[in-house]
Amino acid sequence: MTGLPKWQKRLAIPGAVLKPLAGGGAAYGVFPRGDQRRRPLARLERQSVLRARAEGVITEVAPDCFRLAQTPDILSQRRRGNYQALHAVHQRKRFINADGHIAQRDVNLADSPLARWMKPDSRTGASWLTPEEFEAGERLRADYHRSVLADRITSDWDGYLAPVRSGRPRAREEAPLSAQDAKDRVMAALAAAGPGLDRIVSAVCLRETGLEAAEQADNWPRRSGKAMLKLALQRLAIHYGMIRKADVSL
Repeated sequence: MTGLPKWQKRLAIPGAVLKPLAGGGAAYGVFPRGDQRRRPLARLERQSVLRARAEGVITEVAPDCFRLAQTPDILSQRRRGNYQALHAVHQRKRFINADGHIAQRDVNLADSPLARWMKPDSRTGASWLTPEEFEAGERLRADYHRSVLADRITSDWDGYLAPVRSGRPRAREEAPLSAQDAKDRVMAALAAAGPGLDRIVSAVCLRETGLEAAEQADNWPRRSGKAMLKLALQRLAIHYGMIRKADVSL
């Protein structure tokens, strides 16, 4: 753990989690065994939490509850400039294609597709996405990976109930209740984004499609996808209660 910040060392303790402090403020604390009744082992401001999440240092394991996304050894290597150590950690997951066949591919759930837009501009010092916009996209991603929707790689969410390779339709009862709840939250969030915007946010945040490919898929003008994505994330942030509708121009 050489060179790691204090909060990362504390979060590396088995069972420790990062959660908001009591009182509804903007600070988070590292709690042993997730017990928020105990004194936090370390404190962290919300902006630092968002930055750590954008950089793939932490990952959400439950709503507003985080753990380290990588081992302390890998994080130490990253601080020494070895970024390959971070991005080389992948998870093998199964996906069901549109034709019902099962395929496998490597994914890195801690590597956010929105992270590059959270980097400060060299001239202004501000990031292109606001913390609320980034957090809205990450909440959608977290629910997506908790849900039954993550079994598919197409945008046809309703097709989840289509017959699989065995020819037998999937039953809703086959999925855990928590996964069904997460699916319902994803569907509600996409509906809040609105027609068209739901496609760009699902393409970039969920299927991790490049903006250019997403523009071509919907026949949008070149370089319009970035503005459309920001608008979609603003609507998600309003849906999640992170910002007020009166605070943005939609």
